[in-house]
This record gives sequence, C-alpha cells and structure tokens, in this order.
Amino acid sequence: MIPRAVSLDQHRADLLQRSAELRSELEACAAMLRERLHPVDEGTRFFRRHAGKLLLGGAALMLAMKGPRRLLKLAGPLAVAWPIARRWLPMLASLALRRRAEPGG
Repeated sequence: MIPRAVSLDQHRADLLQRSAELRSELEACAAMLRERLHPVDEGTRFFRRHAGKLLLGGAALMLAMKGPRRLLKLAGPLAVAWPIARRWLPMLASLALRRRAEPGG
C-alpha cells in the first residue's frame, strides 16, 4: 500500500509541474496576443475618443468637395434617419456578430 501512496504523490507532483508549465505557456500566448492586438486597441480607442471630430471633419470634407447644395440635400434625410439608426445600430451589430459566431454562418 505504501508504494501506491508514493506513486500518487509522484503523480500529483507531476501534474502540478505540468500545470505550471501550461500556465506559463498560456501567459506567453496571452502576452503575444496582447502585443499583436495593441494597434487595434489603440485605433479603436482613438476612434472612440475622436468620433465627433472625425464626423465633423468628414462633413467639412464633403462640403469642400461637393459644395453646400448637395450637402444640404443630404442633411434633411440624414437628420431624420440618424436618431432612428442610432437606436438600431447596436442591435444590428450584435445580430451580425451572433450570425458570424454561428456554425456555418
């Protein structure tokens, strides 16, 4: 009976060592992913902070390129559609993400 206890202790020690190895591998993979996704995080953070400025800049660019007449033609329908679209965009985005996550989707 004693040899079995020794083998169980050895098995436990082996499992603890393997667990530590796997944990360090997982930490290394997570660090690598963080490093690779850092530019995406920075870009997302930039767009979140400056979305209003980018929208105004885009509108100013459209105004400069197309002239005020065409911009004013778009302003009316856009002013009506934007509050509606703003309410529905999060739901539509979540549906799109859910559809991508489904197998075969």
